[in-house]
Amino acid sequence: HMTIAPSPSMSNIALKFTSASAEEASAAPTFEKIFTSNYDYLIPVAAWNADLSKDIASMMNPLVYGYAYVRVVGNTTVIEVYFISNSVQPPMPQYPPIPIKSSWISALQYTDIGSDEYSYAPWEYDELTDISKATLTLSTGDVNILAHIAAKITYKSSESGNSSTSAVSLKLTLADAEITDAAPTFENAFLSGNSYTVPVKAWHETNDAASMMSPMVEVAPAYAEVGDTETTVTFYIGGATLYGQYASASAVTSLKYKDIGDEEYGDATYFSYDAEKDIITVKIVISDIKAGLIPIEMVNGGRTQYIRLNFNLDGAALAE
Repeated sequence: HMTIAPSPSMSNIALKFTSASAEEASAAPTFEKIFTSNYDYLIPVAAWNADLSKDIASMMNPLVYGYAYVRVVGNTTVIEVYFISNSVQPPMPQYPPIPIKSSWISALQYTDIGSDEYSYAPWEYDELTDISKATLTLSTGDVNILAHIAAKITYKSSESGNSSTSAVSLKLTLADAEITDAAPTFENAFLSGNSYTVPVKAWHETNDAASMMSPMVEVAPAYAEVGDTETTVTFYIGGATLYGQYASASAVTSLKYKDIGDEEYGDATYFSYDAEKDIITVKIVISDIKAGLIPIEMVNGGRTQYIRLNFNLDGAALAE
């Protein structure tokens, strides 16, 4: 048994706490986030007043999608900012809000680190989603110094109007950044005046599953013509093999449907059978193709059958 006496270098250490006010004591320390090229980020973004002393949102802020997609690439930072269709309130409160389409926003200029010169960001507009995208490249890999980026947005307030430019500060809320696997995705917009092809299936009347006759509806995509208040949908019922046997479309002799919110079934606006192709062409008019499944009542082989049309909205494409 041996006892080792403490040497001077092993002397006791005491932690000394200094007194603090109640306010100071209740505040936990905060640390900057570390942004690296190992990850991609979604960071809340807003169009702020160009005069930062005012610390208020710009009137352009409703046009900016709430998150920017941010990547650190070497000694640069690439920021994708998205613009949406929305209404903006003019500075004079007596004037009504002005609806502005994303397609009317045509450019974003911004200043790089250490520069007062404005550069145009590469610009893309996607008609399918009605989203515009500006891609900014900043000459720094330090995202933490990019809380505010001076910018100018060029836009029109009507289809045939003249372009205007609004100075803003793109405000990134860095403390709320989140790691992400990919850039944001957006739903297809189905804009008025456009036509789309939309994959469609026959869904069971009540179950969340395909109907046995779905192959007959899947013979071709539906064709949707979008108007201001309603959408005309053309879909097809064709002969198909069901459970090993060929089922002819000629067995379907009538068809009715219900729009979202309707209580009663109404006749299709067009119903025609082509014996040579064994295809029935059906047209219906609905309020909104994005609203949900459309109930169908049909006479098939002499019996009344109920299905629902299930449109694959993510698979839609602009019709040529």
